Amino acid sequence: MLQNEYIKFDDDYLMLTNIGTIYFESIGVDINKIKKQPGIFIKPCLDWTERTFHLGGNLGKAFFNLCVRENFIVSNTENRSVYLTSSGEKFF
Repeated sequence: MLQNEYIKFDDDYLMLTNIGTIYFESIGVDINKIKKQPGIFIKPCLDWTERTFHLGGNLGKAFFNLCVRENFIVSNTENRSVYLTSSGEKFF
């Protein structure tokens, strides 16, 4: 998402770009609806295992839910990790 400039860092903050808005809307994520939800719209979230940042906040949650719903990822029942499915490999 950073490489495609859908999101970008602005100092310590994460921002959704115009092209990012178009991308998320094109895959079925309703940006305006998410912006109206209580909580943080978008933020970097540190993955303690990988020690890297991933998309957090309400946008991250909506994207995660879309990936589960479309069977792009499957949750591991033993821990918080996820598996990428063959559909997910094609999507990503």
